[in-house]
Amino acid sequence: MAEAAQKVGAAFICRNNPPLFSEPGLDDIDVVIKCDGLLDFDSEYRDAIDVALVPGLVVKVLPIDRVLASKRAADRPKDRAVVPALEAAIAAIKESSGR
Repeated sequence: MAEAAQKVGAAFICRNNPPLFSEPGLDDIDVVIKCDGLLDFDSEYRDAIDVALVPGLVVKVLPIDRVLASKRAADRPKDRAVVPALEAAIAAIKESSGR
């Protein structure tokens, strides 16, 4: 991952917890390796969304509803703290898309 990040001018920092991608002009992107409460990797990967971070670097990202499911399953104080924001974001997305 570090080599791929370097090819597009970014850095993969694995000494952080969680590891992250970093590049000038780009907000740091956490790399989550383990998620509670989700399906197997292949199932979640199949439904992941392609996001272009910088030209030439596309990553798979869990849909926000799956992030919420994982936060609820983890049930740590820091996860519970973000649940209302995730729920509000999901509601706003649904409202803006007319669903």
